[in-house]
Amino acid sequence: MNLLYLGKYPPLQGGTSSAAYWRLRTLKSYDIHATIITCGRQNEFVCPTLPIDAPSIFLKEPIPWHIPYTQLYAERLIAKSLELARTKFFDLIEGNYLFPYGFAAFITAKILRKPLLLRHAGSDLARLASHPELFPLAQTMISGANVVATYAEMRPFFKQHKFDDRCLHDTLRYVPDPMIFLPQEKDGHAVFCGKITEKWNVAQIPIIIRNLLHDDRFNGVVDMYTSPVNSSTPSAQFIHEMQASGIDVTIHDFVPPDSMPEVLGHASYAIVSSIPDGILEQSNIVSEALLCGCKIIGSAACCENAAQLRSSYPAYIESQMMLYQSI
Repeated sequence: MNLLYLGKYPPLQGGTSSAAYWRLRTLKSYDIHATIITCGRQNEFVCPTLPIDAPSIFLKEPIPWHIPYTQLYAERLIAKSLELARTKFFDLIEGNYLFPYGFAAFITAKILRKPLLLRHAGSDLARLASHPELFPLAQTMISGANVVATYAEMRPFFKQHKFDDRCLHDTLRYVPDPMIFLPQEKDGHAVFCGKITEKWNVAQIPIIIRNLLHDDRFNGVVDMYTSPVNSSTPSAQFIHEMQASGIDVTIHDFVPPDSMPEVLGHASYAIVSSIPDGILEQSNIVSEALLCGCKIIGSAACCENAAQLRSSYPAYIESQMMLYQSI
């Protein structure tokens, strides 16, 4: 199967991008070959290299002559898709994250008369539901897809908003490959991977510091793999309180997904934030860190352990394969 994938993907950072990277890499062994089109979004940090082993097109932004007040993301995604379709046959169009990617995939599939697989995130659906201008478009897109990848806990949402549930297929959330994410020789340091955003509660910081300093194996070093830290709270407070407690904090750029097994494999601790109300899933870093043998530091509740993750990986892959087999 030749798949044209429009969605979040490295170098755009985040859990959705990382999960897509590992999923599409695995699907190659099942004879599903993806061509990937992605783009950065304004004010999101972008990794300077393409850490991928599949054909891909990265649409850089911005273009200097764009029409004022528009970034033309969806238009450029569609244009590149149609350009590729002139020379390459695609069996299926996939859109991962509803706007702009799902919308671009929806239009592309209509023009090319190809089946459409849409993947949503819980957060984008919840936000769109309260947006009177965009939500009807999202309903049209979802109703017009051949398959919509969702999660069992999202079923009430679709029922509440009177969606046709015949296109819905439940899948499992991202589970890291236990043959890739493995413990390595530990050196006592802690890592934080991700973005420090408004989701962080600054009250977590003293808890994290206390837990680290009370552990005899901690060597006093915290490596932060994050976007450039500015002066905003809570990012500045995070670093200030760490340093004030005698902890050596080093800021690194984001790393590509295929570097994370090495980063987490040697780390002894993984710092994670608590998840606010309304967010249904943990960071992918939590599950990757658990498989790599890291001790989780923070107020996040971990409902799984490494053994559960290892045993659930085959079911995760099977649930992904069922999506493609259903089309």
